[in-house]
Amino acid sequence: MKPHGYKRREQFAVGDLVQWNRWHFCDAAVIVNGRKIFKKKIRSHTGIVLEVYQSSRSMCWTAGVKFLDPILDSDWEHARPIPLNCLVKLS
Repeated sequence: MKPHGYKRREQFAVGDLVQWNRWHFCDAAVIVNGRKIFKKKIRSHTGIVLEVYQSSRSMCWTAGVKFLDPILDSDWEHARPIPLNCLVKLS
């Protein structure tokens, strides 16, 4: 049995811009005629691959990703391990 993500391991390299295929809904405040109106927006996690490796615990191919959006990812100071099948390559 092949480990999860083994077909995609060659698609990702250090420095690639990637998007986590998880989406968030958020409110964005916009001023219209002096009034603050909240508009719904959809945001996603975008980050840079720091490493690609096979996890020793789950044997799944994983990428260490440093996310760019400090608002959504303020708890993640360091790279977060994300399975390769959950990533979309943007660059």
